[in-house]
Amino acid sequence: MKSFKQELRKQKIHLALIINSTLQDPNFYYLTNVTPENAFMLISSKFSTKIYCSPLESAQLKSKSKIKAFYNLDKKTFEKMIALIRKYRIKKIGMNLSTITVNEFNGIKKRIQKQVKGIKFVDISNLLRKTRAIKTKQEIKLYKKATKITEIIWEKTLKYIKSKRSITEIQVKEFMEKEMNNLNLTSSFPTIVASGKNSSIPHYVPQKKKLSKGFCVIDFGINYKGYCTDITRTIYLGKPSQKEIDLYKLIFDTKNYAASLIKPNQFSATISKKTRKFLGEYDKYFTHGLGHGIGLEIHELPNLKVTAKEKFQPNMIFTIEPGIYIKNKLGIRLEDDYLLTNKSIIQLTKAPKNLAVINR
Repeated sequence: MKSFKQELRKQKIHLALIINSTLQDPNFYYLTNVTPENAFMLISSKFSTKIYCSPLESAQLKSKSKIKAFYNLDKKTFEKMIALIRKYRIKKIGMNLSTITVNEFNGIKKRIQKQVKGIKFVDISNLLRKTRAIKTKQEIKLYKKATKITEIIWEKTLKYIKSKRSITEIQVKEFMEKEMNNLNLTSSFPTIVASGKNSSIPHYVPQKKKLSKGFCVIDFGINYKGYCTDITRTIYLGKPSQKEIDLYKLIFDTKNYAASLIKPNQFSATISKKTRKFLGEYDKYFTHGLGHGIGLEIHELPNLKVTAKEKFQPNMIFTIEPGIYIKNKLGIRLEDDYLLTNKSIIQLTKAPKNLAVINR
C-alpha cells in the first residue's frame, strides 16, 4: 500500500478508486488481504485508506484485513465520497479499467463529474500490474511453499501414469485435480494433458481418449492462498528415437540458457530474442512467448516476448517455457517458475533433465 501510494504521488493521481463488483479485482485482495463481494476502496496519499462494503461482511472482513477503516456501503456512501473529494481537492481519479465494466465506469464517472466539476479520470491498470510484479518477502515465502506443493503433485501424477496400463487424458487431469482438492487447493487454470500428435497444440483441451504414444505435454498449476503456480512437464509414452530425445534436450537446454541470461535491469525482449536464436532452425516451431510473470493472476508482468517493453527487476517471479510444436506430429514444452534476486536467478521448480519414458 505504501509503495502504491508513492506511485500515485509520482503520477499526480490524487485518488485511486478500486472496485469489487460485477468483476473481481485481484488488486483488492493484494492491497487489503480480503475480497468483499461488493465493495469499493478509496486510496490516496492525502488521507488514510477507506473501504466501503456490505454491513453483512464488514465486521468479519475487518478482522482479517490489513486495512481497518471499514464503513457500511449504503445510500449515503456516495455523498461521503463526494465530501472527501471536495475536502481534499481531488482533481484526478485513477481506476482499474481492466476489471470494471464499461457501464459501471461510465455510471461512476457521470455521477462524480455531475457533483464535482473538473474531475479527470485515468486508467491505473498498468500501474497496479507494475506494483504487483515486485513481490514482497511474504509473497516470496508463500511462493516457495506453493512451488514445493506443485512439485509433489507432479511426482504423484507421474507415478499414477506409470502404474496404469490404460489411461485417458481426462483421467490424468482428474487425478491431478483430486490431489489438489485433497489439499483444499484448486487449479490456477484449466489443466492441459496433450498426448501424441495433440501435444503439438499448445492449449489443447484433454479428451476421453487413451494417452497416445509419443510425447505427452502436461501443463498445470495450483492456486495457493490466492497465488498461482504454473509448470509444464513433457514425458514420452513408448520408445523415443534418438532424434526425439535430442529435441527434448534442446528444449531443456534452451530453458536453462534463457535463465542464465536474465539479470536485473535487462529488457525481457532482449532475452527472448537471444533465446529464439539459441533454438536455431526450430525457432519457427516456437509459437508463443518465452514466459510470463505470475502472481494473483496466472499472467502478470513481466512479459517475456520479443515485443515486450519491461525490464527484469529484483523480486520478480516468472515462468520460462520454451517449446516447439510440429503440427500433427509432436509438441515439447518445459516450464518452470523462477525468482530473480539482486544477485542471481533462483529456479523454484525443477524440470527433470532426462526425458521420462513410460513403456507401453
